Amino acid sequence: MSRRDPVKDTQNRITALLRLMTRLGTLHDELGEAMSAKLDAMRAAKIDHMRECNKKETSIIGRIAEQEGLRRRLMEEVGRGFGMSAPVARTLSARALADRLAEPNRARLQEVSSKLCTSIEGVRRINDLVGGISKQTLHHLTEVFNAAIAGNEPAGVYTNTGATESAGRLELFEAIG
Repeated sequence: MSRRDPVKDTQNRITALLRLMTRLGTLHDELGEAMSAKLDAMRAAKIDHMRECNKKETSIIGRIAEQEGLRRRLMEEVGRGFGMSAPVARTLSARALADRLAEPNRARLQEVSSKLCTSIEGVRRINDLVGGISKQTLHHLTEVFNAAIAGNEPAGVYTNTGATESAGRLELFEAIG
């Protein structure tokens, strides 16, 4: 009967973790590309293309969630090799784990986690931009719909200087003829 080597098991898990984090970085890059495509579709007002991008995003996000679950399990197993409880190991940062590793694993983990952080930051920036544009669009559409149904409030018009002033009560159909 052969005994398992805990050091070799931990090394194999660390190698698997590095591969998994590389996959997570690739998935985040793909998500960023899909979000950029959606942004282009938003700018071009291509609704069907926006829907396609949303489907692709949803699929990628599902794969990221799946890989994140695997990462947590691997972190538990790696943490166990360092004598940590499962909850502590599951939430351990890459930096904290790297501090416990010897070279070359320490450098490899730092490199992979840095690339992953860069990918995640890129997704966050695009997400903020898409969210801001969506918020502005919804605000604009709310104003348009409110103007179309308003009847009790005086309409605002722009002057030659760009300022707004009240033009009195005006129905939408009166305004466009």
